Amino acid sequence: MSPRWSGACGASADDHRHRLTSGVAGERVENEDLVNLPNWTLLRYRRLPDDGPPGDWLTPDSGELRHHGVRLDLRAGVLTRHLLFEDARGRGLRVTHIRLVHMGDPGLAAQCTVFRAYGWSGSIEARSLLDGAVTNAGVERYRHLDGRHLTDHQAGFEPGGVAWLACRTVDPGVGIALAVRTVTRPARPAREEATRTGTVQTYRLPVVPRRSAMVVKTLALHTSTDRPAADPLPAATGGIARAPEFSRLLATHRAAWQRVWEQGELHAPGEAGRILRLHVFHLLQTLSPHTAELDVGVPARGGRWLADHSRLQRHVGSAVAFNVWRYAQATCDRGFLHSAGAEILLEVARYWSGAAVFDPALGRYRIRGVVGPDEYHDAYPDAPAPGIDDNAYTNATAAWVLARGLDLLAELPEARRSELAEQLPLDAAEIARWEDVSRRLYVPFHRGVVSQFDGFGELAELDWDRCRARYGDIRRLDRILEAEGDSVNRYQASKQADTLMLGYLFRPDELRALFARLGYALDDEVWRATVAYYLRRTSHGSTLSSLVHGWVLARQKGADAWRYCEEALLADVADVQGGTTGEGIHLGAMAGTIDLVERGITGLETGPEGLRVAPVPLAEIPRFAFTLCCGRHRGVRLRILPGRLAVRVPASPEGPLTVVLPGDRRVAVAPGQERWFRL
Repeated sequence: MSPRWSGACGASADDHRHRLTSGVAGERVENEDLVNLPNWTLLRYRRLPDDGPPGDWLTPDSGELRHHGVRLDLRAGVLTRHLLFEDARGRGLRVTHIRLVHMGDPGLAAQCTVFRAYGWSGSIEARSLLDGAVTNAGVERYRHLDGRHLTDHQAGFEPGGVAWLACRTVDPGVGIALAVRTVTRPARPAREEATRTGTVQTYRLPVVPRRSAMVVKTLALHTSTDRPAADPLPAATGGIARAPEFSRLLATHRAAWQRVWEQGELHAPGEAGRILRLHVFHLLQTLSPHTAELDVGVPARGGRWLADHSRLQRHVGSAVAFNVWRYAQATCDRGFLHSAGAEILLEVARYWSGAAVFDPALGRYRIRGVVGPDEYHDAYPDAPAPGIDDNAYTNATAAWVLARGLDLLAELPEARRSELAEQLPLDAAEIARWEDVSRRLYVPFHRGVVSQFDGFGELAELDWDRCRARYGDIRRLDRILEAEGDSVNRYQASKQADTLMLGYLFRPDELRALFARLGYALDDEVWRATVAYYLRRTSHGSTLSSLVHGWVLARQKGADAWRYCEEALLADVADVQGGTTGEGIHLGAMAGTIDLVERGITGLETGPEGLRVAPVPLAEIPRFAFTLCCGRHRGVRLRILPGRLAVRVPASPEGPLTVVLPGDRRVAVAPGQERWFRL
């Protein structure tokens, strides 16, 4: 699916965030949106029977609706909608919509609508609309924010049933052009009308029983950000002139999806497997081959205005550096690591070196005034300034980044190291400071567990039983306490995994080594106590929280691992947060569930030594299979069964793939070979 589209072959949104300023609670608030583009899918229709007056316009909300079914073909990326209408005289009309957004060509989409009459003859009046008067108003609780992102509309027609619409976004002024070709069967001329913000094409199509009528809308979309740069309107009209008919578009779209699925398949039994396939689909259509070069992201959602201290979440820099390192390890892409990757990772390390301040009383470095992954605690109780000190996750990951920066500098070719030393700059004193800070950053503990931040253990204990008895669902504990005139900053209560995120990023042996470098002992007993401590004090106000807790518990074979894994799986299909799915899927949580199976339960790590596999069996997912890339090997397939593992490496000129099994047993699987192992 194209990066310009949002949802399963449905409503459109462009690939940029755009800003508008709104007045909220006396404050001027700047909000960013993924802008809803003009709606090209609109098709209105009604009966014109030979033996009576025209019928009402038919919609899914119509009183004449007798059946409404929707089917999403995950393998083909095709959305099909079936509707059956019947009036008081028994005159039936079956309508089938088939919609696709082309996976092979990011600028094309199409919708085929078929009408079949039952028990009557006459005509269908069909109006094909291109509507530019759309706003970002799909979420009721955000409707007080300005959602009018489109301006300067122009509309018109070209020969061959083509309607076009051009406009631009208010800020930053991205030009947008859509060209829609409407074709009918039987072919009929259209009555065309251009409005201030769109177009209308009206057709009259004869229908009789056993003879259907069809309307096909094909869209070409271009923006001023496309590369190579071009005027969007001529690009759109030229694109629609070259677009093939619907049957050809459907065939090439299916073929493109097949190629994508071959690289991203995941098979698991039962309901969990079906949900995972849905999650893979959403991930593949969003992170498609067309998005690789886009510099885009999805912002967090916001509601009524509150003071925003999210800028203090400095740990995000460590996450970027972590991904750079993991990507290079998994792909063996040293070219990236030594070029752009080195610049990113070393700059993050430089930041942490500068942010750490030595405390003579502790004999350690401290990082003050931050907000951790928890997000609830953005200040100490009654403190005049935001931020907390020495968040354990922030400090530990900062130490990790500094250590990896030192490793990277050691492996860089001399010429590249000298170039970066001058560019950043880095001198011997700075590198020595990295070594010192990476070994002496402060990580607080209290009562035998790792503290979320300095002073966390001194906060009040929350009466969790009282809150649950009074409110039931306490996921948004911050809002509950705020409504009571209280603040979550006063309590040992977390919105989501914070300290336990360390157990998500690092294997137990890696985490022990990281703390050992800092001079702390983190054995299994301390870590298990830490996990148990925070499990009792987390409200899981984020869909990602249950995912992380499920991962951490699976790694230590905890009894409740599946409960948290299942909650993460159901986050969207069951809308466990009570309404947030309707505002947009939680793509991060979906990706996390896939990662939980493919890396967490499998115990999979990829790196220069090869493919490390150490499965953690879960009875609820006893067997599954998926494909992955490892180093230069593409399409490596793993099959996990109770007590058994199969590794298949596709034929290629590459050398054998090294597989590291539990107990550090190393085996080689040659290209073109599949091998089975007992675990």
